[in-house]
Amino acid sequence: MVRRRILLAATVLYVAFALCSAAAWAAEGGLVGLLTSQLGVTEKQAKGGTGSILNYARDKLSEADFAKVAQAIPGVGEYLDAAPKAGGVAGAVSGASSLLGGKKEGGGLLSLSGQFAELGLGSDMIGKFVPVIVSYVKSSGGEAVAGLLAGALK
Repeated sequence: MVRRRILLAATVLYVAFALCSAAAWAAEGGLVGLLTSQLGVTEKQAKGGTGSILNYARDKLSEADFAKVAQAIPGVGEYLDAAPKAGGVAGAVSGASSLLGGKKEGGGLLSLSGQFAELGLGSDMIGKFVPVIVSYVKSSGGEAVAGLLAGALK
């Protein structure tokens, strides 16, 4: 019984430390710091990829819900501005996808493949960005706001 209590206390302390460390890192390094350290991307790739994902979410959410998400991400405008515009490589990849039977519009998050390609990132990185961004929003905006974003990105 004592052993269980010690193990439970140690687990609680570990989780509390991990949450405090993540919150401190989020405050210190911000979202870009999290993405660069966890995914090994450059600052430009972190900002552009985040902007692409947030633009996608903005199209899926109501204006009021996106405002809640945006409030949880300091400097959200900088991310949105850093997203590659459709056209160029992004448009070419999208066009090639539609020729191969993919949908030109829709297609979920994979529709961002062209924008990620312009940033020098593979489409597999989309799935790596999403949990980091949602986790960041959860730590800065709460569970409900993170749920809004996660729902839009499904």
